[in-house]
Amino acid sequence: MPSCTARYRFIIRRIMDAVTAMTRLIGEIDESIRVFWNVPRERARSAPGPVVAFPCDFLPFEILSAFGITPLVLPYSIQGENQAGLVSRALNAPDLYAAPVPCCLFKDGVRGTQSLSVDGIPPVPGEASIGAWRSLIESFIDSVVTGTAASAPDRWRLRNETEKYNTLRRAVRGIAALRAAKPSSMRQVHLLTVFRGALSLPFDIIYPIISRILDAINKAPETSTASGLPSMVSGCSTVNPEILDALEAEGFLINEDDLCGGRRSFDLSHNPDSDDLYGEILHAFSFRPLCPCLRGTGDRFELLYRLAGSYGIETIIMLDGGECPMRKNQIGETRVRLMRSGIDPLVLTAGKEIEEARMYIRNASA
Repeated sequence: MPSCTARYRFIIRRIMDAVTAMTRLIGEIDESIRVFWNVPRERARSAPGPVVAFPCDFLPFEILSAFGITPLVLPYSIQGENQAGLVSRALNAPDLYAAPVPCCLFKDGVRGTQSLSVDGIPPVPGEASIGAWRSLIESFIDSVVTGTAASAPDRWRLRNETEKYNTLRRAVRGIAALRAAKPSSMRQVHLLTVFRGALSLPFDIIYPIISRILDAINKAPETSTASGLPSMVSGCSTVNPEILDALEAEGFLINEDDLCGGRRSFDLSHNPDSDDLYGEILHAFSFRPLCPCLRGTGDRFELLYRLAGSYGIETIIMLDGGECPMRKNQIGETRVRLMRSGIDPLVLTAGKEIEEARMYIRNASA
């Protein structure tokens, strides 16, 4: 029978092996992003259609894909490279850059790339907005795809693209759920890299890596029960992901987020066999909270924050940094609404996040 010391060493070795394997897989995502967005030859080989880059997934990607384009989110950063460096060095990559009119990121577009401003995002969710969403997408496709007179995507192509996105989103949701149960298996910065890769790389490149990450985190040893104050973090796309790991080190357990390009991008799956798949995708998509430049405080609160307590979230951490003025403008009213609904808001000042978080945990434990 092995001694306690030998068993302990075996467990430690398993943990270290799991961490090494995870780091290697995350590195594959970073390298794939670098290659795809920097090497035109690789883009031409990997992208099934013209690459249209977006600041976020503010339009349903499965529908756009069914019209023959490759919709991808612009990778704001790669580990070790800031946003400006990536843009100046790499980003004559997409065939087109499309952004909603109110978006504050890349206001001047992307150097060397044609830009398209998208106006008329329906402001309210539900059935009443479906006609507006159809018109918006039809107008967008007319601007992007030459020679098409279709007002809706081909049914079978939409079904295939929906199955593809369903597969990817389920895998990403699985990784996020397992990470919540086994936080020692993956750093927050690595989880955000998974999200970024899933949005900014074509399916055939990213899904094999995502699948192996899901398998690795399934097999990762459970070192301890997940502990910490269950929290949701809110912030813009340029938030430094290292802050999330630092917050967990202070005693928070970040299981949900309202980050641009975070978990909300992977919430939806659809029935590909539906008789009205196009309409059902638009209806479900209309209920996404989207970002503060596209929805007002009240709608975003009702669509996202009011439900936080039912998912066991005790604190909403609102990061006051970043480059989105609309998100900053909504912090005050959202904070008041959260307090009235019984959910504790914590607004952290840029540059003082860890100090203020430490004080909050200390007071909560007193």
